[in-house]
Amino acid sequence: MGASLARRNGWPEARGLLLWLRHVLDAEAQTRGRPRVFVSYDGLLADWRGTLGRIAEAFDLALPRPLDEAAPEIEAFLSADLRHAPETPAAAAGLSDWIARPEEILDRKAAGEDRPGDRETLDRIAAEVAAAAPLLADLSGAVEEQGARLEREAALRHEAQTILQQERQRLDDLTAELQLQLHHRTLHVAELERHAGELAQQLRQKTQHAAELERHAEELAQQLRQQRSHAAELERHAGELSALTHELRQQGASQGPACPGTGSPLGRARSAASRSRGRACGSSGQHLLEGHAPPAPHVAGLASSEDVRSPPGMADRLSPGGPARLREAA
Repeated sequence: MGASLARRNGWPEARGLLLWLRHVLDAEAQTRGRPRVFVSYDGLLADWRGTLGRIAEAFDLALPRPLDEAAPEIEAFLSADLRHAPETPAAAAGLSDWIARPEEILDRKAAGEDRPGDRETLDRIAAEVAAAAPLLADLSGAVEEQGARLEREAALRHEAQTILQQERQRLDDLTAELQLQLHHRTLHVAELERHAGELAQQLRQKTQHAAELERHAEELAQQLRQQRSHAAELERHAGELSALTHELRQQGASQGPACPGTGSPLGRARSAASRSRGRACGSSGQHLLEGHAPPAPHVAGLASSEDVRSPPGMADRLSPGGPARLREAA
């Protein structure tokens, strides 16, 4: 009983034992000379039928139900699991004679054994306990105060455990939420990495395309430079042709009707210049105006005539490409 009270109330075990002692001593002294039965808890669990039979016989009780009929319910109620603390003999536990001797005497009485001197022993222990009552009261007050303090500490521990449990639950919930957010962010990062890979691939393709465009632009620039060079060459030839044409027209105007034969390059150039002015040059020009070709001897004579002299630098102008340019100008 002392261990059970200590576990339930947080008392020192000695206080629970003194409380038990005072209870059993008073109960034994006040029931002397009256019908009574001593019952132990172990005896009740071991043989509840015999224990109930002794109780009914001692008090001349009529049980409301036969034991065989009530047996299933009684056996379901009584269980050794209900013992909260194992029982240890007082002598073996090294307890005071105040506890050991009454426990021994009461166990014998529960077994139906009554020895001479047991009553005197119980009275002596009861007197000693009564004499020590003031001291025990002081100790009890201190014990109660300590018990109250222990109860407060127990309440504080319980409150602290409750708060700790709530904080643990809050941390668990927060951890779960953070893990969920981390999972979502991991998926988002994976999506961003995939998108970044696609953008990098597109950038490589656009870089290659830009390089191809630059190469093509360089080719076009090269072609443009060649075209510009060719256009400059054509402009230079056109300038030479224009100067030559102007010079030929001036010579034709200064020499009058006598012209070289039309078979020579200079003659053909002058003929072309004359036709452009709508003039006839000698008999060959007359034939040209009339739509007839000049006689061959006359053309040959004109070609070999020394009356026409080439102006200085004319031979250079009448290079192999000259006639063609003259024909184009005519």
